[in-house]
Amino acid sequence: MNNPLCPFKIELNEITPAIWRRFFVPADLTLETLHTIIQIVMGWENYHLYEFVISGKCYIPESENTKDLEPSHHQLISLDLKKGQSFSYVYDFGDNWRHTITLENDTYKPDRRTTRLIKCLEGAEACPPEDCGGPLGYMDFYEAMIAPKNKHHFEVREWHLEQVGISFDGNKFDQKQINRQLQKIRVYQ
Repeated sequence: MNNPLCPFKIELNEITPAIWRRFFVPADLTLETLHTIIQIVMGWENYHLYEFVISGKCYIPESENTKDLEPSHHQLISLDLKKGQSFSYVYDFGDNWRHTITLENDTYKPDRRTTRLIKCLEGAEACPPEDCGGPLGYMDFYEAMIAPKNKHHFEVREWHLEQVGISFDGNKFDQKQINRQLQKIRVYQ
């Protein structure tokens, strides 16, 4: 029996221009594996804690579990998500990057070649750099980066080069690179 796939759209909240991705994953993946995929799809570096909030329940990494919260080893298929249903994913509780994830269609049965496929279909804009101060800090960073006459341009550019090692292009969305990284994920459970 083929494993159904879940087509998702994820968008980073409180950011303009919108930073978003469309991707699909097997429905039997755990939330923990979905977190790993989101890190790749969005461009995060996986330095910080995370949580999912789905239908009022909070799911966190199993190593961080407390009695009032659910561990993130639940499979997507067990969460009974419906077409059009959204839930939240928060990454880095200091910067507080809030994402909205929406199941775009009901799960469906793919053909034999795609039963374990994880793929990014499309998206827009580059991910903010880690530890840049959340949405407000990123907007200041972005404005300084795109305006060489901004009084903070050179300071912000140097900070980013030290952190990442490459110059920042806020419009860059590299779907091919994302999909190369996604191919390395082992999803067999």
